[in-house]
Amino acid sequence: MLATPPSPNAPPVNLLTYVSEKIDTGVSYSTVFYGFLFDGITQFLRGMLGEITSVFVGIPWPITMGILLFLSWKMAGTRTAIFVGASLFYLAIFGFWQTAMDTMSLVMAASIICVVLGLPLGILVGKSARGQSIVTPILELLLTIPSFVYLLLAIAFFSIGKPTGILATVIFAMPPMVRLTALGIKHAPENTKEATLAFGANPRQLLAKVEFLLALPSIMAGVNQVVMMSPSMLVIAALIGAGGMGYIVVEALENTEIERGIMAGLGIALLAMMIDRIVQKTNRNREQ
Repeated sequence: MLATPPSPNAPPVNLLTYVSEKIDTGVSYSTVFYGFLFDGITQFLRGMLGEITSVFVGIPWPITMGILLFLSWKMAGTRTAIFVGASLFYLAIFGFWQTAMDTMSLVMAASIICVVLGLPLGILVGKSARGQSIVTPILELLLTIPSFVYLLLAIAFFSIGKPTGILATVIFAMPPMVRLTALGIKHAPENTKEATLAFGANPRQLLAKVEFLLALPSIMAGVNQVVMMSPSMLVIAALIGAGGMGYIVVEALENTEIERGIMAGLGIALLAMMIDRIVQKTNRNREQ
């Protein structure tokens, strides 16, 4: 077979166009031959989000508000419950309730995935030098790469929609969870670990009953960071169909509705602060 001669109008081939073509070919190959895997992840995320959304949105708002107030009072005390009540009242009186609960569902879904994936990764980094050498450069890359690149990667494999927004948020918010978990595991006192092993504990018991408990404050700080970072990424993820309060901010930006964007942005901040205060107060109560 004779080679096709290059078109006279084709752009010159250089390193950038060559690498770009290879990346495009690799993405196309992956989406064609591993599409079932990406579709399965998308369906799982959609089902998970649907279950969480049915709790926050499907239940009438007075009941949801009452449950949230009771949980905040039970877990974090009266002052935190008052703050949660004021924040929920703000969201309800300005008509943001349902959209805010959509955002809450997205934050909860992303946070759960970050904890489920980040916790074992953090333990691996904290206990294995080889795991640290592999995972740490990836975390540093994720912490420094621009946020919009996450959206490009997510869209390339998962198209647009809420599951894609959750994945982009997980990529953005999980590194602090991994790093703080690893930090807590590494800083467990050596004399305590040696005493535990001397009394006959095996490595699994050492991890579960000593190192994990000693690292729990650092792990909870990682959970707190995940909760605080997720809403900010969801605003950007609204550009690819994540919806929620982020969509209101993006829409206000497009239509130059400054006051509406500011009020929606304040609502997102209140949602993050509500969860943050509950997590912090619960952690303080546990340590006392």
